[in-house]
Amino acid sequence: MSETLILPPPSAVVESDTNGPPLFLLPARESVERLLALARKHLGMEVAIVSEFTGEEQVLRHLEGDPEAFGLQIGAGARLSDTYCWRVANGHLPLVIPDARADIRVRDLEVTWEADIGSYIGAPIRFSDGLLYGSVCCLSHSANPALRDRDAGFMTMLAALIGQELEAQWAAHQKRLQTFGRIREVLERGGLGVAFRPIFDLDSLSIVGYETLPRFEEGGSPERWFADADEIGLGADLERAAIQVSLAHLDDLPRGAYHWVSLSPRAMSSPTIRDMLAEASGDRTIVGLAPTGRDGEPGLVEATHDLRARGLRIAFDHVGGEPTALSDFYRLQPEVLRLDAGTVRGIDADPPQREVVSFLVRLGSEVGAVIVAEGIETRETLNLLRHLGVAYGQGYALAPPLSLDELAHERP
Repeated sequence: MSETLILPPPSAVVESDTNGPPLFLLPARESVERLLALARKHLGMEVAIVSEFTGEEQVLRHLEGDPEAFGLQIGAGARLSDTYCWRVANGHLPLVIPDARADIRVRDLEVTWEADIGSYIGAPIRFSDGLLYGSVCCLSHSANPALRDRDAGFMTMLAALIGQELEAQWAAHQKRLQTFGRIREVLERGGLGVAFRPIFDLDSLSIVGYETLPRFEEGGSPERWFADADEIGLGADLERAAIQVSLAHLDDLPRGAYHWVSLSPRAMSSPTIRDMLAEASGDRTIVGLAPTGRDGEPGLVEATHDLRARGLRIAFDHVGGEPTALSDFYRLQPEVLRLDAGTVRGIDADPPQREVVSFLVRLGSEVGAVIVAEGIETRETLNLLRHLGVAYGQGYALAPPLSLDELAHERP
């Protein structure tokens, strides 16, 4: 028996089962449906099918045309040894059967009469490594004497094209399962740490606070980890875990230093996460709100008012680096504006960029918000930011992020 491969069903599924994979099933590729429609019409048949050979069964994965007339539905299975497609794949039947009821090789098969098959054409689907996935075929109730051996070549080509699509789908599914396992490992067994990026008063060059940054034992940028988690539906879980780790180290910060934690709008709108922040840190914490989705997140204004009422301060993050409606500043009334590193970096040699920073400083003054600049990498940038009225800053010209051990030496 040839090696077979089980591919997830084609319907779109997003499940909340947190016990393990499968967390999701990939949606059917529209290109497969289009190929089936073209093939069915080209050959003058009534239904086109992609089926998968799974163990001892043939399972229907894609149907196009009039499957109900044959008693067919997505996900239905039949014993593999009873099917035309399995016999074609093993060389026991030809690819083309113009008149099934007159063909001695299939006329006595139970499926011929149950599905009322008058004509058939099909070809096995194999992946690039030779692995047998299943079959593509077309059926009609009536005999179709127009089917010829030349149509077998067309069907073989179609099987190759569909095989490429399904193989790509399978590879994407496997990648997502690997990502799922990697992130679940972090959530269940640890592997999520934290670093501390100092925030300086630019006049006195004293440290006034620390931003907590998630770090992953396996390496890789936090941005990539969170993007991967969002893609498989674990973004909220990973962000909650990162916040918990951040809050667990509040007592490690020097006395008097405030705590900066960055949230997505989704996390900001979560009552559970707001409770975590307020109960653990109160007025010691500044919540940096990432720009993506600010305006469209339901309940965001109410969430910021709730946090502010509990003593926390709100910061707009990445200002200048992402498109931000000026109305957002007035709606959410942040106490802090943090300038994006890309906006700050190199402004001493870029007059237009300098004007942007100058405008943002004036805007901060207008809404009553202090300015924090990230990305300060040279003494020249530091001096210019002071001149422009930027009060606070971060960057390698001041200090790199600190590990927990390095932070311990900073405590008085």
